Amino acid sequence: MINPREGHCLAAVGNSYIYAIGSRLYNTSKTCEVYSIENNCWREKPELNRNRYLSTAVTIQQRYIYVFGGYEPSVTDIERLDTVNLEQPAFWELIKVWSSSLEADIKYWFGACPISNTDILIFGGKKDGASS
Repeated sequence: MINPREGHCLAAVGNSYIYAIGSRLYNTSKTCEVYSIENNCWREKPELNRNRYLSTAVTIQQRYIYVFGGYEPSVTDIERLDTVNLEQPAFWELIKVWSSSLEADIKYWFGACPISNTDILIFGGKKDGASS
């Protein structure tokens, strides 16, 4: 990796790329970098909008990476990176959460997995010291 990390999340895109996202280390908490398996090298990618660690990342359609949650101090919005769109510079899109239950119940250390090309299941987690 280019930057040291801890408390980061990872996302795979196809069989070719692994993204390392966020970190508990403050100077890298917004950073993102991608590892090319074929070229055996790391490259920096656009920064996130929020400081994130103990977050969860999910890849949908082998294209979009969604990052949920975090502990900085608690992140309740979602960020999405389009890893394929070559028509414009890559950036993390900030998606505001309007669900009061999501904002009230999910903070960090939870799991997520895609269950279709459009749906993501979020489960477990920790909030205010209690696990769910």
